[in-house]
Amino acid sequence: MNIKNRIIKIMLVDDDEDDIFLVKDYLADGLKGIDYSIDHSSSFSEALAMVKAEGYNVFLFDYMLGEVDGLQLLKEVRDLHLTTPVIFLTGQGDEDIAAATIKAGATDYLSKAKLSSELLRHTILHAIDISKVEERRIEAEKALRESEARYRDLVTHIPAIICELSPDYETLFVNNAVQRICGFTSDELIGKNWLKSLNIEPFKSVTSENEDLDFGLLMSGKRDIRNMEIKLTAKDGSNKVLDWNSTRREREDGSPEHIICIGTDITELVQLKEKLHRLSIVDELTRLHNRRGFFNLVEQQLKMAVRYRKKMLLVFADMDGMKQINDTYGHNEGDRALIETAGVLKDTFRESDIIARIGGDEFVVLVTEASGLTRELISARLREKVDFFNKESVNPYSLSLSVGTVWYDPEKPDTIDELMAEADKLMYTDKKRKRNEYI
Repeated sequence: MNIKNRIIKIMLVDDDEDDIFLVKDYLADGLKGIDYSIDHSSSFSEALAMVKAEGYNVFLFDYMLGEVDGLQLLKEVRDLHLTTPVIFLTGQGDEDIAAATIKAGATDYLSKAKLSSELLRHTILHAIDISKVEERRIEAEKALRESEARYRDLVTHIPAIICELSPDYETLFVNNAVQRICGFTSDELIGKNWLKSLNIEPFKSVTSENEDLDFGLLMSGKRDIRNMEIKLTAKDGSNKVLDWNSTRREREDGSPEHIICIGTDITELVQLKEKLHRLSIVDELTRLHNRRGFFNLVEQQLKMAVRYRKKMLLVFADMDGMKQINDTYGHNEGDRALIETAGVLKDTFRESDIIARIGGDEFVVLVTEASGLTRELISARLREKVDFFNKESVNPYSLSLSVGTVWYDPEKPDTIDELMAEADKLMYTDKKRKRNEYI
């Protein structure tokens, strides 16, 4: 113990005046060169009051204090959660008494018959050293408890799923967030297969676009944190999407011990992205694909057509008299005409065909399965659908479409721009023919 520049405060509790003077003499001789102070008390109540009021470095308790033994005073000290060392002094050299004091929490036990300056010095300084070690242990335990409490609080209240899985995906631990996100309590999942309980499937790797999306990867290869998005089914049957980070912990021999996972609910974000994506490729008025959506989808179809040597048909359609409808009946009615035209196109073509509104009154269709069809047949079918609509409609105007159709030949592939340009020419030829007929 470093005792320089420090006063050792000692409290002596003894109801025998002669013993008090004797102990003080031993201390004066044994603690030479050490700054210390000593207070003494001869009654239990007074001693207890002093214990509560003052901060001492060491207590010297007589085993017998009148009708009360020192063990009761020791109990009071420990009940106050004081780590101050307590050394018992007794004139009774009974080993049973010594054992009882140590068991009760005393630091040491000295027989007055064997007391000496050197023994008292050594015992006091050693007891204070032990006390400091105990204080540090208690402080460390307190810090650990506080740290564990903070960790538990964090794990319990963090708005993300934290779970620990065995190598075969048995749920060893999961925090309360799983109930808020998935509807299951932790008790419903502990001990069960995590993947099967929540019908989990990985569908997007954030770590690598080329990575095989297999949870088994967590149990082999590198132990780095893996990041992916996973789909799961909540207790109410709804689908959830989580941003999922996983890492495996290993035993000393390198074999997998368990997987630590953190999952953040990104369902709303994914839904918003999907909605924004749909808005970016869908015409808001007609709910057909817009120009951007059409070109994205057609590029994929052209590649497939070349690969499988498949012919396709591009249909370019322009509404006739759209300006007259707007000028005569208003733009709301013009919008209605566009929506009705989109309906006619959807009724004419199949779901596998790609239908889009690419301009104000311009529509285009890619017929992806054109075997057995001719350009004339497609044009006739479309005229039929338009005529049927006009017959059933109560609108003060009739729908009319000018149409141009071109083949896509995978043996002599054209770009989509070339196809559109050729179909546009044919459409204007059809429109010009109608005007001439009208004249």
